[in-house]
Amino acid sequence: MNMAQMETFQYVLQHANELGNKKYQLVFLYKGDLYTGNFYKTIGADIQWLQSYTKENGFIAYIDHSVNTCHMVYQVEYGKALDTFDKVYLGLSNINRSEVLFTLIKNFISEQPIGDSTSNYIYDLKSLTTGIKLDFIEINSNDQLSPVSLFSNES
Repeated sequence: MNMAQMETFQYVLQHANELGNKKYQLVFLYKGDLYTGNFYKTIGADIQWLQSYTKENGFIAYIDHSVNTCHMVYQVEYGKALDTFDKVYLGLSNINRSEVLFTLIKNFISEQPIGDSTSNYIYDLKSLTTGIKLDFIEINSNDQLSPVSLFSNES
């Protein structure tokens, strides 16, 4: 999956977490290592992305913006897709079974039109292979990531 799809996977998983009894976190594979992390930043409940601009003095600065229609996660969040997911996918499953929820979200994401990602950063990254924790990493926009599992600290 690309970054936009991974952001959307995370968003749909967090939505499902609000409905279910367990709170799951996504485990993904990137360049041969297993990780957990966040694919977007939030301010309050809003998903944010950084946009650069040039100040009057010539310095480049960044400002947080809410997602917009070009972002895949926006299309799922504000379109009818999330309602469809609730009625068609979650309505037929037990969202407290991690393997079922994982498969449902992965299939749902693969059916959605691809839009832009909010950034090329993964935040609060933790390697499950080495234990290294990083505030963020920047990845190449062409890199592929693979969701591989869900886990819950409540398991």
